[in-house]
Amino acid sequence: MLGLRHKARLKSYLRLIALVAFVGYCIWQAYWFLQGRLAPSLLSYYTGLPNPGSGIMRSIEAALAGNYRDFFLYNPFTVPFLALLACSFYLLLLSWYKKRKLRLPAAVGKLWLALLACSWLAKFIIGKKYW
Repeated sequence: MLGLRHKARLKSYLRLIALVAFVGYCIWQAYWFLQGRLAPSLLSYYTGLPNPGSGIMRSIEAALAGNYRDFFLYNPFTVPFLALLACSFYLLLLSWYKKRKLRLPAAVGKLWLALLACSWLAKFIIGKKYW
């Protein structure tokens, strides 16, 4: 029984940490929005390291402008990110519709991790100009 109490306590602490992180992220976004700017990545802002998902909006803008070189260089994984995002939303909606817990399959989580790792590596290979 003692183990179950510790697990429940840990779970509630993790939920609290997630909530605080979410509120902090919303404040960060609002701060920059009120200045009329898009918020920089927290990772890049505080560490100088690239964010694996950065450049997706610039990549889409470049593609819409017909500049396919920059589309690729801003984030070469834009299309896989968008496809996996759509797939994740679909799976969550399906879970919600079937009244199941809103949880993605473990394979989808592994795909997200692999995609983020590949994107981060690509950022270092391409160089700082496109961070």
